[in-house]
Amino acid sequence: MAKIKFYAVKKGRKPGIYETWEETESQVKGFSDAEYKSFKTIGEADEYMKNASEAPIGEVLATSEEANNLIEKQIKELDDDSVLAFVDGSFSDKTSDQRPKYSYGVILFTKNSENRLYRSFVDPEGLESRNVSGELAGAKAAITWSLEQKKSKITIFYDYEGIEKWANGEWKAKKTLTKEYVNFINKNLDKIEINFQHTPGHNGIIYNEQADALAKAALNDKTYRTGSDGSVYIVSISMERWKELLKEQKAAIQEENSDVGELKFSITDVKENHKRIRITLGGDKVIINHYHGISSYIQGKPNTLLFNKVLAIVIDEVDDENKVVDVLNVYHALTLSADEVEREFQRKLPNYKENIADIKHKNVLLTAVYNTLLTGYMPDYTHLLHPVFRSMEYYLHRILKDKEDKQTIIVKKTGGNQNNFSFFDFDGNNSSYVYNSNSNLNTDQEDYLNRLYNKYQQVRHPYSHYPDNEPDASVITSMTDARNLILDSLKLFDEYYILF
Repeated sequence: MAKIKFYAVKKGRKPGIYETWEETESQVKGFSDAEYKSFKTIGEADEYMKNASEAPIGEVLATSEEANNLIEKQIKELDDDSVLAFVDGSFSDKTSDQRPKYSYGVILFTKNSENRLYRSFVDPEGLESRNVSGELAGAKAAITWSLEQKKSKITIFYDYEGIEKWANGEWKAKKTLTKEYVNFINKNLDKIEINFQHTPGHNGIIYNEQADALAKAALNDKTYRTGSDGSVYIVSISMERWKELLKEQKAAIQEENSDVGELKFSITDVKENHKRIRITLGGDKVIINHYHGISSYIQGKPNTLLFNKVLAIVIDEVDDENKVVDVLNVYHALTLSADEVEREFQRKLPNYKENIADIKHKNVLLTAVYNTLLTGYMPDYTHLLHPVFRSMEYYLHRILKDKEDKQTIIVKKTGGNQNNFSFFDFDGNNSSYVYNSNSNLNTDQEDYLNRLYNKYQQVRHPYSHYPDNEPDASVITSMTDARNLILDSLKLFDEYYILF
């Protein structure tokens, strides 16, 4: 059987990678100063092509600054139905666990959010095509994510030309990998408008470089890890995203009216590609060293209120349940497997309905379930209830806003948002709160809403504040008490999926 060769045409009538000499010859024969070369793998051919001088599709941009400014303008002008995606792939034949892998990194922008995807693979067929497999897998992941978010249009920024040329038929797909990619694109064309935008690789395009960093980090599973000292390292949170998250956390603490003080943070430039965020709350301090616009190394004293709040922020940004369990294991010095925690999750929430749009809420629930499995001594177990507080707020928003069309978020005069659950009156005869509005809910659902809000008042307020005249009221000193409060709440949460 003849060996398959890949022909890379750097200069010719139509630069690109071809799988037969006949196709290649038609591009270079009679073309002045043609440049081309044959390779055993498509990955090697792609590396050769990376140096090809091809102008970007569409408007030619003279500098990376121009390109970045134009991209930022496009992001700001996004409508509710559109996505901008930056895609890159990577490959290494020797990763940290001594296995060859290929991977992708994807950065997605919608009108109101920034999201990041990353994954590595070890299948033999994909490894044969090296980083090209990652490039195509990244494009597919971006489109799949957009469909799950019910978007109708996506523009994919790429530096590997095959992403567009196989999709539009300019290159003929002959291998299983590329045929599957073409079939995927064609299958989804009637569901979403797919546009492509070429940007030169390694040319100062910020989000291209961040997607490249994500892909490389995924090869060695460096997207999320913890140190033996409880420190946390995460790849995927940009500096702009950190600013947003910390402002949201600051507003949330102010809304609680607790006596812990004001969350403050400052950002300093240490040197090129290195910024430092200093966060303080009361007497606690957390330092985040942020590198190359994407990597964060978080240090602080574990089991403090501030560090737990920063950890909760990070878990919210993770889209992989296994990584949530990994970091909690190291943080609490346990060795629970993701399967163990998932089994416990299913036992405690048997009626939970999986929803890809609610992955962040799933991670919060996973953390609550994980906390019921903890053993050992702590001087204060109160922080273990934080996932419960947040879950209660999630369900109140879903019922009051989604089912009852109530305005559950209001903008404060000082800026920022705060929860608005002021739709209940206190019934002194029964010492409980009762929903005070005309309801679209049935009797069982309204009864559930009342029980949920009363549980919220019973659990969240006493354990998230330090009342002036009851300094011990917010402290839980027994693991059994904390576990029972969490278990009671999980039982209530499971009932939500039966009734709604």
